[in-house]
Amino acid sequence: MNQIKWDEYVKFNQVLHGGLSNSGGVEYIFKKWIPFGRFLDVGCGQQTQVETLVVEKGCSYMGVDLFPVKGRINAVQGDMHELPFEDKSFDVVFVHNVFEHSISPFIALNEFSRVLSGDGFIIIGLPIGEGHDLGEEHFLNLTYNQLLNLASKCNLSVEQTEIFDNMTFYKLVKIK
Repeated sequence: MNQIKWDEYVKFNQVLHGGLSNSGGVEYIFKKWIPFGRFLDVGCGQQTQVETLVVEKGCSYMGVDLFPVKGRINAVQGDMHELPFEDKSFDVVFVHNVFEHSISPFIALNEFSRVLSGDGFIIIGLPIGEGHDLGEEHFLNLTYNQLLNLASKCNLSVEQTEIFDNMTFYKLVKIK
């Protein structure tokens, strides 16, 4: 991606998401669903708040983002629809302000499940409210029942749901 398009994308997402607009939401959800072990941050971007919170909890952190992750040591470039990791590599897969950008949620959710260890969990944070409807960058606006149906097709179940500010967080686990 050329520099002009990259700068436009970053500026657009900062307006839409305010960078990591919900760091309070992330702190809140990490108190309820405590990360452990090997942690994957899907759509990590250039922000380091999540990495800092996770490392403080004693986890090993890895980030992945569609765009180059400049200057980030524990992050790689990759696509959520084809994650560059081995099966069962992570105990927690964290997807915050990202899943709504998926062009194929079934494939992305299967990828999250593939890299998830058997006892781990997936946290998906989806924005709600004005400005987060379908549009130029948002391809997905799932209802709770649609997410339940999609999760079951990926051998996952929604174990818990939490709403914080303008985010709905879903905790998904593998069906045993």
